[in-house]
Amino acid sequence: MAYTPIDSSHPLWDESPKDGRLPINYVIGSGALPSDTTAPVLSNGGPTGELSSGTTNTTLSVSTDETATCKYSPTANATYA
Repeated sequence: MAYTPIDSSHPLWDESPKDGRLPINYVIGSGALPSDTTAPVLSNGGPTGELSSGTTNTTLSVSTDETATCKYSPTANATYA
């Protein structure tokens, strides 16, 4: 892994002082970051089982193994851009 010093023309440059110290900015690696093409692992989905007759609303929940944006559609197999 390469540590490349950057200057004030780089978009990641941070001008804010840290406890009165001058910042030293580095980019770790090289080139553009790869896009994340692996879906997060879902767990602890809820509710489970059947909802009581007459239920008009409920809270949906799920946990993921990484930061993720959750979207819901009443249509099965909906695709999102």
